Amino acid sequence: TDKVTISQAYVSSLVTGESSNNDYNNDVVHYYHKVALNLMTVDEIDEVKVYQIELQRNSNQGEVKIIHPKHTPQFESTNHYFGPYGEDPAFTEVNNDGDRFTLKSVDKDFMSLYYDEVGTNMALINFSIFVHDFCRFDYEKIFNETGIIDGLRYLEYCDAMASELNEELDFVVEVKFKDGSIAVKNFSFDIDGDALLAGYASVSSELIGTQF
Repeated sequence: TDKVTISQAYVSSLVTGESSNNDYNNDVVHYYHKVALNLMTVDEIDEVKVYQIELQRNSNQGEVKIIHPKHTPQFESTNHYFGPYGEDPAFTEVNNDGDRFTLKSVDKDFMSLYYDEVGTNMALINFSIFVHDFCRFDYEKIFNETGIIDGLRYLEYCDAMASELNEELDFVVEVKFKDGSIAVKNFSFDIDGDALLAGYASVSSELIGTQF
């Protein structure tokens, strides 16, 4: 019998950058994919495991780092790494947390949950995949030619191609209930290289509204 309802499942992707020499000229280009799932249950959850997180890519440029949810309140503003807002670490200091993590159920008010917790009947699952130092461009050359630097066009400045930005993000979610039963679901999202090249991509799963 299906026990879990998928009420939300999407990935949003954004291009960002930083300076290679500590000035304000962002010539090093990164991008990241933020995953958001919302699972509803009738039976009480014991824990949720997310594993086999994989980003299938058409390019070997950049370093892929998987960022797990941290012990930060879910309903407070955070940075891209689930830490306190305004406390952004340098991109080089962001660790790869690995391809799996576990969220334990806590019996408390939904609005007081942390990112690394799930409720007894609801699981909000958030994690990110960060592609560090994908490419670099000549900031001064572009600025002198165009008179402006558009943050949405960072990948274009690097002469990146949409075909190399087409990616597939896969992972497995396993929900263990307090009665010992388990529900498992594979998730897969296709990242649109054309949209990412334009600075932002978003994809919702066809699984929204289904059960497992």
